[in-house]
Amino acid sequence: MERPLVTIACTTYNHENFIEECIGGFLMQKTTFPIEIIIHDDASTDGTAKIVEEYANEHPELIVPVYQKVNQYSQGIKPWPNFVFPKARGKYIALCEGDDYWTDPYKLQKQVDFLEENEEYGVVHGDSHFYIQTTQKWQYNANKFLSNAYEIKDKRELFNRLVNADYKIRTATVLFRKILLDKRKPNEKEFLMGDTPMWLDFSQITKFKYIDEVFAVYRIVPNSASRSTNKKKSFRFPLSMAEMRIFYAEKFNYPINDKLKKRYNTALLNYLLHDKEYEPVYSLFHPNSFQEIRFKYNDVAVFRVLFKFIEKYSKYMRIVTQKLKQS
Repeated sequence: MERPLVTIACTTYNHENFIEECIGGFLMQKTTFPIEIIIHDDASTDGTAKIVEEYANEHPELIVPVYQKVNQYSQGIKPWPNFVFPKARGKYIALCEGDDYWTDPYKLQKQVDFLEENEEYGVVHGDSHFYIQTTQKWQYNANKFLSNAYEIKDKRELFNRLVNADYKIRTATVLFRKILLDKRKPNEKEFLMGDTPMWLDFSQITKFKYIDEVFAVYRIVPNSASRSTNKKKSFRFPLSMAEMRIFYAEKFNYPINDKLKKRYNTALLNYLLHDKEYEPVYSLFHPNSFQEIRFKYNDVAVFRVLFKFIEKYSKYMRIVTQKLKQS
């Protein structure tokens, strides 16, 4: 097979209803260079693997399937770095999970053209639409209220914007230089999410380019890693996100800003309501009186009921406030 310039890395699990649309976005790409498509099925229990196999048989020159017999993600093993990236032969890697899909047939061509002409950049990405599967509603241009389009002066500013979530990377829109994977400093700690740590590492190695065009659709589905229907898991994910951001601030010797401290305090206290035995990775940062009370009396049954009510009411008020702002 001709050596590809771009490797498309796709991970999928129980995406029977979505994977064809995802693969279709790969196959419609119009490029002047060769590509390869690596699809890692993480032991799906539905018909996903069969669909992947059918496409791989139809396009053996393009699609490289990887099938697992035991789900690796549930074992704490992330498919992209452990199974897909080592197989990638391209100079560049593009990412897309099996329930998302690309909308622009020139996505790869535009991104490769930019990186080929701008050696100081290592990551290029764009905007996306959100599709909420349960309600069949759309949220267009997910980045429209973010600072993505603003010029970034240096790696410190890029890191801070990523940590504060003022600048967001929509994973399905990303293309990056494969060589960056070899330049990452290894972590002694693992986190629930695999992409954000990679962006934070890359932010200290190379420059990022944001193209203000829609390249993909991110599908919001219930019971995903970041949107679990299990209460305990749903609160563990934002806590892991906050822990990860603090870890990276310390890793690169950046101060932990007030916004991140507040995010961590809230995430920790909310999670402790659902797992009172959890040993915090970090102490609360400058807690107020109410936060100190919540932390101190978290294991007292009557207080836990009260705190859960307050948390639920606060979440309701945040939703109402957001809807009022949008109206």
